[in-house]
Amino acid sequence: MLTKLEIEGLKAFADRTSVELAPITLVFGDNSAGKSSLLQSLLVAQQTICSARDGRLRTSGHDFDLGGFTNLVHAHDCDRLLVIGCTVTGGRDFRDESTSHSIVMNFRAGDHSTADVDELRLSWHGGRTTTGLVFRPIEARRSERERQYDVGNGDWSPELLEWLKVVLGPRLAGRQRAAASAAWRTCREAAIAVARLDETAEEWDGFTEQEIERALGLIRPRFSAQSGSWLPRGVTADSLPRGSEATAVAAVVAALEAVIGQAHERLQDELGRVVHLGPAREIPQRVTLLRDASPEIGRLVHDAALLDRVNKYLRHLEIPYDLVPALLGRGDALLEDAIALRLIDHRYQTALTVNLRDVGVGISQLLPVVVSAVTNPFGAVFIEQPELHVHPGLQAKLGDVLVSESATTQFVVETHSEHLMLRLLRYVRTGRISADDIAVLYVHHNEHGAGASVRRIEIDDAGEFVQRWPGGFFTERETELFAGEAPFA
Repeated sequence: MLTKLEIEGLKAFADRTSVELAPITLVFGDNSAGKSSLLQSLLVAQQTICSARDGRLRTSGHDFDLGGFTNLVHAHDCDRLLVIGCTVTGGRDFRDESTSHSIVMNFRAGDHSTADVDELRLSWHGGRTTTGLVFRPIEARRSERERQYDVGNGDWSPELLEWLKVVLGPRLAGRQRAAASAAWRTCREAAIAVARLDETAEEWDGFTEQEIERALGLIRPRFSAQSGSWLPRGVTADSLPRGSEATAVAAVVAALEAVIGQAHERLQDELGRVVHLGPAREIPQRVTLLRDASPEIGRLVHDAALLDRVNKYLRHLEIPYDLVPALLGRGDALLEDAIALRLIDHRYQTALTVNLRDVGVGISQLLPVVVSAVTNPFGAVFIEQPELHVHPGLQAKLGDVLVSESATTQFVVETHSEHLMLRLLRYVRTGRISADDIAVLYVHHNEHGAGASVRRIEIDDAGEFVQRWPGGFFTERETELFAGEAPFA
């Protein structure tokens, strides 16, 4: 799960801004306050980490285009540093926070409105141990196929040495070992395997502090990127000694490569499962090709159980249709994988089949939200303005969908919907979900043109806001009912 976002110098955000995310995160604020920039920063991180192969910032994807570095950096100031970072937790368990991995990427302007990574901070947390490394590209190798990185200021950090002493040190007591994180065990076992020790992880007594310090001193603080990726991975060691020192050096290298590789995999896996729904969902054509449709629609065509879950939600939302994606080209080579998104209208004595394009726009805007919520377990769904073209009653019931699916799917929603917010507060008030399961973020511009800031509005167990909502919580109705003369009368 994505638990933290860190940005600086990105569009409206001039200063360093850290935002805590939850299973359901709602982002509110005035128009052009910077709400979309929060979601866009994570999309940029996704494209850069998962798609880039050269260490350059990626500012566009299949459904978004933010222009070049000049358009993305705050105030179009190309001398500024642009910072994007995120933290992910868990593994197979969606909400497991016992381990976490973080990445913070600093970019500076390059040639032709591009940007190159200037510094990369990678950190990991497991059990009671937190440590990390700071990587800086070696200037002479930036343009070459194999990128190399120096660590920090050319030396290992004391925190890293302490972490290695825990991972590779003397065998811990049984209770301590049982509490050790999966990341800790993975690195320890990798170190043992590479060092070709005869003992198992349970029996191995490890190295002394002096042996670990000596081994780390024999390893040059330099990393290289592996083929197909720009992220640092492989450790560069000087000529290895013989005997016991060689074993300790091999174990240290294995532990470092294991934990860094694990961090890369977790970050790429988590960001790779992010689905983005923009503020105006495309209205489907009457007939389209399956290969051109979204992956979610493709899954519904072949998975009857998922399709049934979507239709149950549509009925809960009091939408009088069942979705029936129909493959038109079965057995016909000319039609190949053509599909039509049909709806069965149950309001008539005899069910009526209609095309999705022939019903109200609201259905075409709402359906992708429901489909994405159901078809992305253990992923994150970013939704911009789910309430567009949707009746207020349905906006509230969207909260039912988010809560029902939030056990396995994370939602980050940019919205102006009072009705959605009230429904989620009701769930907290009735004890269906915890107040900690919801993060309410309010984005606003600072005074004196200093850029955007994010304020988290806390919720208590009674489903009430702990802090006063900036400017009052959707006071427009009260204003229109009780205010005097209209402002432009």
